[in-house]
Amino acid sequence: MVESFFARFKWEGRDQFLEAKSLEELRGVVEERLRYYHGHGRSPYLGGRLHSGLGYRTPKEVMDEVLLHQNLV
Repeated sequence: MVESFFARFKWEGRDQFLEAKSLEELRGVVEERLRYYHGHGRSPYLGGRLHSGLGYRTPKEVMDEVLLHQNLV
């Protein structure tokens, strides 16, 4: 699971990582990529990365559903 995350993280953000001009800018890119990966970031296409293991939903969508269900029980 972790290997899959890092492989996709590095591959999907490779251009942004290489274009960073400073360590501070690179940190910002990494933070944005993490937000996107977990469904909190903005994407012109998805609004977050969909995960096949989560039924093609973002981790945030799954967590929101779990929390909603807990509040209803």
